[in-house]
Amino acid sequence: MYEQYRWIMCCCFYTMGEEIGKKIIYRFNEISINTIMNGYGHGDESIFLEILDEFYDDIHRSYGDYYNILNNFIRPTKGFDYINRFIIKIIRIKDIIKNVTIVVE
Repeated sequence: MYEQYRWIMCCCFYTMGEEIGKKIIYRFNEISINTIMNGYGHGDESIFLEILDEFYDDIHRSYGDYYNILNNFIRPTKGFDYINRFIIKIIRIKDIIKNVTIVVE
């Protein structure tokens, strides 16, 4: 069974409070199972895009590449080039968020 790509899924570790965490993890599982049963093996990134849309106001977001996420949890402190090039410009282009501010100290 696991020789097929549709049965393979990689994931990462996320932290969240218990109350919202239960809602998010149940929804994450639903999306994951649906994705796999439809024949797609996929990582957590594309699934979490749906979670971010559904639970946008409940999630504290941190921006940057993988190795900068914890550094930038309270405010961006590292990886400004990545944040600008891959996040802010795309957000502005797609008009997802109208007001994006980066505070550099």
